[in-house]
Amino acid sequence: MADDEISESEYQEAQGRFVQCLADAGFPGATFDANGGSSIPDEGYTADQINTARQECDASTDFALLQSLYLGVRMNPSNVNPSVLIADCLVRRGVVDQGYSGSDFERDMEKFVADPDGDPATVFPFVDAEKGVEEFFRCQSDPSTE
Repeated sequence: MADDEISESEYQEAQGRFVQCLADAGFPGATFDANGGSSIPDEGYTADQINTARQECDASTDFALLQSLYLGVRMNPSNVNPSVLIADCLVRRGVVDQGYSGSDFERDMEKFVADPDGDPATVFPFVDAEKGVEEFFRCQSDPSTE
């Protein structure tokens, strides 16, 4: 990181520190997928206990910041507006009409966040609601999804 870049090995090292911190806090066995999603075994623990451990480990390792930077550059090396990438992904996946734009996505996302039932199918103009919701989450996770 001295070179202002986060290499794969530096990312893996930071991830290892975070996983070790969770293990030390009583949550062994945390895993990550290729897109940065995590799974923390939660048998016998409340969501508050898990979130507290996650927050404390984030604070002590700076992993959340490093992960955000690393994955952001990996998934969007040209630094394109993420809303444009997600909208393009939704169009490619055939769940919204051609011409759906980044600004359309931003408008719909604002409505979604304000929607008390939290169902993207009620806010986004999906051609097929069930497939649309599935692809909505997939495109948010990795907008380069073909």
